[in-house]
Amino acid sequence: MREKERIIKEAKRDSLEIVERSKRESNEIFRKILAEAEGEVELEKKIIINRGEVEASKYEEKAKKNIDKAVERIVSKFEEELKYV
Repeated sequence: MREKERIIKEAKRDSLEIVERSKRESNEIFRKILAEAEGEVELEKKIIINRGEVEASKYEEKAKKNIDKAVERIVSKFEEELKYV
């Protein structure tokens, strides 16, 4: 009977060790996967920000051209009005 109890205790201890080792290993795998995913997210974030900056630059250039045209028109109209004064 004692041998049977010893074997059961040993089996329980071994199974607990296996569970704990599995938890540690799974946590380490999780941390590695998470770190890799965070790196990928950071890269994707940089790409998106870069695309946004490029688009913003295009709109800024268009806006500057429109302002220049508007100023030219205002000056032209002002000069025309001065002719009549």
